[in-house]
Amino acid sequence: MLPPLTIQLFGGVHLFYNDAPLPIPKSRKGLALFLYLACTQRAHTREALADLLWDTTSIKQSLSNLRTVLSRLPAALRDLIVLTGESVAIKPGALQVDVWALEQTVDRLAQPLSAPVAAQARRSLQNYRGDFLAGFQLNDAPRFEEWMLIERERLRMRALAGYQRLTDYCLETGAYREQDSRLPPNCCAWTPPMKPATAT
Repeated sequence: MLPPLTIQLFGGVHLFYNDAPLPIPKSRKGLALFLYLACTQRAHTREALADLLWDTTSIKQSLSNLRTVLSRLPAALRDLIVLTGESVAIKPGALQVDVWALEQTVDRLAQPLSAPVAAQARRSLQNYRGDFLAGFQLNDAPRFEEWMLIERERLRMRALAGYQRLTDYCLETGAYREQDSRLPPNCCAWTPPMKPATAT
């Protein structure tokens, strides 16, 4: 049985509970905290999370802010968090994240491919709808922003690597020429999202 909560982070932030859209939490710090825990898939100390999101305040105030944000998360998210006196984590197996699916797909593509595996990978890669956390900003948390930008570039390169592997498979097998192939013709013509132009 699949977990009820699904998170889509490519091209924006979208939450679904039992396939129904879930309102985005009003607190951007709260949302950032939950998404960071979901993406990293491990427990973090309270001090590390407080420093990630409130690095300009005292540790005492930052920890107080963390407690407040955790207590105000929507119940659908708060119920998935495991708290100890020292750490914060998300319950194992409590949700699905498209980032995880992309990582798993690209890892599978490193192995020898068959037509069914390649077709499944192509469908999975189509979930890369845009950059990781596109449009999300947290200007008063530079350490979170740094992590987000590094992950955005890393995942963009992972997606490109996946499509490149499919391109190689198409060229090796001629699958893109077969009308009944599950691999779409444009699998060999994919280009990564362009970075926005900056003013000079």
